Order: sequence, then C-alpha cells, then structure tokens
Amino acid sequence: MSRTPELRRLQEWLALVVRHPESAAAGIRARVAQGLFPVQDVVVGRVVAPGKRMPVTGCLQVYHTAYRERLCEVLAAEYPALHYLLGKERFRRLCTAYVRRHPSRHPNLNQLGRLLPAFVARQRRLREHAFATDLARLELGISLAFDAPVRPALHPGRLQAVPAETWPRAVLACTPSLQLLALRYPVHEWFEAFAAGQKPGRPRPARTHVAVYRREYRVCRIGLTADAFAVLASIARGVPLGRALARAPQDAVGAWFQAWAAGGLFTDVRIAPR
Repeated sequence: MSRTPELRRLQEWLALVVRHPESAAAGIRARVAQGLFPVQDVVVGRVVAPGKRMPVTGCLQVYHTAYRERLCEVLAAEYPALHYLLGKERFRRLCTAYVRRHPSRHPNLNQLGRLLPAFVARQRRLREHAFATDLARLELGISLAFDAPVRPALHPGRLQAVPAETWPRAVLACTPSLQLLALRYPVHEWFEAFAAGQKPGRPRPARTHVAVYRREYRVCRIGLTADAFAVLASIARGVPLGRALARAPQDAVGAWFQAWAAGGLFTDVRIAPR
C-alpha cells in the first residue's frame, strides 16, 4: 500500500481543524484530527510553526475564524434581502449558527445556503421570524431558478397541433427553473422595492402565491391567484389538464395559459394514455 503524501495528510488535517464547528483548539483534539497528528505534536510546533507572539492554537484560530467569516459572506451574497432585514450583526449570528449546524460539504459554494430557509423557520426567537422565513424562501427560489438546467421553451405550434379531443389527457412539462411559493407575506413586492434601492418596511401578513422562473438569463417573479397557483402546481406535478383544470374558473384559464406559454413556462407536451 502506498504511503499517503505528507502534504495531503497536512491538508486533510488542516481542513478538519478549520472547519470544526466549535474552535481550532477543539478541532485539533477531535478524534479524526488526532488520527492524523497527535495533539502534543501540534501544540509544540511539530506540525505548523507558531507565530512570534501567538501560540499554534492562536494561529490556527485565525484561519478558523476567517473561514467562518468567508462562509457568512457567501450567505450574505445569496440572501442580500434577508441580510438587510436582519442587519449585519443579527445576520452574522444567524449564519454562524447555521454553518455550525450545516457545515459546507460541497465544492460548489452555491450549495451552502440551500437549507437556510428551513433553518430560519426553526429560529422562533428571531426578530420578524415569519416574514424572515418567507423572505429566505423567496431568495432561495430565485437562486434555484437561476441555477436550474436550461430547457427550450415549447413552440406555440406544438400546442396548437394538439387535437382538441385529447386536451384533457395532455401533460405539460414545465421549465426546470420553475419555483412555486405559497407565502404568508407579500415578500415579492417587498423584495422588488428592496432591489430598486428603496428601504421598505415590513408589510402586513397577506396570503400570497408566487411563481419564480428564469427566462434566458433573467429571473422573473409573477404573482398568482390561489386558483392559478393550484392549477400551475398540478401541471408542474404532471397532472393531466383535464384533472388540473377540474375546479378552475373557466373564464380565467385562457388568459393564464396565454401568459404562461408566452413566458416560456412550458417545455414539452405529451398525451397520456387513456
């Protein structure tokens, strides 16, 4: 068996220490880290050299803190509106607790904040908890829509070619970027004001339904009525149109489909077997 290169061994150990949820001092005492380098070898300077005025644990703690701050910066870039709502210090404390509970485990930092809305939802003592949860969900939806795979929009001719008698069995595929959100607050309106450079106050609770999707390189957000949301959610789950539209107001369906098709929400259509 080939011997693990010393540099690789050192890299693995340093990653364990820097990413430890508590501190660098706790990291060097973790069982896995000690399997690479014993604590005594670390503290006496056999693994990394101490600073002129700082012990080894102090030097390692600098990297430990910097790593945690960098992750908080990544989350602030992905959730700028939540950052603004909570303020710098509250957001930093939230992110520190989040990273401790959900450390980065993926080489792509875009994955780091995927669980943040669920984490915010559990922070019952957080200021403006319900609104902050909805806002985090919207910002995650925007991020997911932007990063979703690209699928060409369905050509209008494909829809027009579907025989009228088969429409009840038609199954429409939606763009992979589509995110459907049922929210307790009209956070999409608040977010638009924030993105425009305004300083919006917290709105009153109001049941809101939003579709978030990407068209070319632009993420779009549209408000939906409860009925339109239910129909589009059914379509997105692969429900045939006959069932999806069973309880929809027929006088509004045509306008909904015209807007959704024009927006590029559909990518394919097939006819389900009888």
